[in-house]
Amino acid sequence: MIETNVFSRGSPLEQKLNYDKGDYEALRSYVNCSWNKELLQDKIDTGAKCCFPLAPRFQNTKWKKKPLNDEIRDQIKCKKSFWRQCFLDKNPSSWLKYTKQRNKVKKIIRNDLKDQQNAVAQQY
Repeated sequence: MIETNVFSRGSPLEQKLNYDKGDYEALRSYVNCSWNKELLQDKIDTGAKCCFPLAPRFQNTKWKKKPLNDEIRDQIKCKKSFWRQCFLDKNPSSWLKYTKQRNKVKKIIRNDLKDQQNAVAQQY
């Protein structure tokens, strides 16, 4: 006798309402009633479940970029603090600090992306 345990990785895909393929005329006729706020929201929710088909959520995360390393995050935090300071002070020197940090962060992120692309290219 062969026993197997089948389980999925992660949570099952949730389903969401597909508003593109919904029947809005049927929803309008379903909701056409007295306009009590609490009852109306319940009526709209139940009507949406009846009139809109369900579609699965997609969990394709291949397009997502890998997380930023700690150095880049620290530089981004520094840039945000310079922006706050610049916004509050309205001082040209704080604006220069912010622009230098902004350009530095942009350069670091571009170099990191280039390194990741080179690493992928080296694999092939």
